[in-house]
Amino acid sequence: MQLKHCLITIISVFLYISVSAQDKNHLAFRKISEREQMDYHVADSLLLKLHQYKSSESSSQYWKITNLLAERQKTYDNLYNQLFDNWEQNYISDYMIEKIKSAMYDIEDCVRRANIALDQAPAAEDAELRKENPQKYKEKKQSDGLSKFTTSLFTMGSSGSTDFKSIGLNVVLSLPAQSVPIYSDVVQTYSDPQYKTSSYSNSSTSFGYVGAKLDLEFHILNNDFIDLQLLGSGTYSNTGLFTSSLGSINETDEYYDYGYGASLAFGLPALKLYGEYMGGYRNVNYVSDISTSYGSGTTDITSTSFSGYTFNRFTGGLKISFDTDEGESFVKLKYAIEKPDIKSTNNNIWGVGLGFRYFVDISAMYFPEYPVSGTPSYRINNNDKQSFVTVTIGRAFNLFGGK
Repeated sequence: MQLKHCLITIISVFLYISVSAQDKNHLAFRKISEREQMDYHVADSLLLKLHQYKSSESSSQYWKITNLLAERQKTYDNLYNQLFDNWEQNYISDYMIEKIKSAMYDIEDCVRRANIALDQAPAAEDAELRKENPQKYKEKKQSDGLSKFTTSLFTMGSSGSTDFKSIGLNVVLSLPAQSVPIYSDVVQTYSDPQYKTSSYSNSSTSFGYVGAKLDLEFHILNNDFIDLQLLGSGTYSNTGLFTSSLGSINETDEYYDYGYGASLAFGLPALKLYGEYMGGYRNVNYVSDISTSYGSGTTDITSTSFSGYTFNRFTGGLKISFDTDEGESFVKLKYAIEKPDIKSTNNNIWGVGLGFRYFVDISAMYFPEYPVSGTPSYRINNNDKQSFVTVTIGRAFNLFGGK
């Protein structure tokens, strides 16, 4: 009797487990069927959109994915029919569930392929049109720009989309050269006692050309029509690293600056109005000691200069963009007004500038009459007007996103 009860218990548990497993597999089969139908309709919809692009690359991808989808759908349908027959017989194995699940994943792979092809289709079509008919490509870009212009005012992404792919960071590394107006205190001493020591001050320029400059461009809104950036920069140069080894000349010409600001370019893809604000600090420290022969004796000329001041600069102009394989490429024509915190003037100083980016990055700024900074210690011997010039040449690197 006990053996009988034991057998009945074992059989009951086995039947319960079997029924539970079948219930689980029936539920899995139903969910797989629903998911496959949704994936197939998504793939079919994406392929219809892809078929609207006429480039050879897009057409090739369309037929390739379409044929692959049809082949995989046929495999899925055969497995589905087998499982449906087993459904009616109330038996679906774990092995069959895994097979049909794998077939469903193959259809999902077609969705992934169609998404990638659709994302690449506009660029492929533009590249083919640009190669075959440059004039028509240019007209198309202008037409697209006018139609998308209004939309871009209210969106963050490229071509009117609302994603944040346009956010990015550019780093520009360059070699700087600058000529900065500054008062120089000059002391001349002679080994021959018949000549007196003379001291005077001059307006001159500190010229630095051995150093490095770092610029950061953080794009926070960047598409074909609007480019809004946060800016940061820093420069350091020390010409004394080079000239201190010249024997009779011992010179330290140290210069550094740092700045922060923002820029906005606004307009059409190829031509935009450009505006920029930069604030910062500029420091110059110059010491020169030159020994020369004078008759039977020697002359020692020592020049010292020091200046440090803040500045605010507003720049406006045009940004002309052009298509290249080097990322963002442009020419900037600039007109600038700078307000330095220098005691000798309360005026705004005007200047002009140029920016160029292609395979190299070149920037230049010129102020023809810039106030002389620093505090003269002696009588001013000459107070000629001086110009302020900066030139950099380097390379822009895109770290992520942006252009």
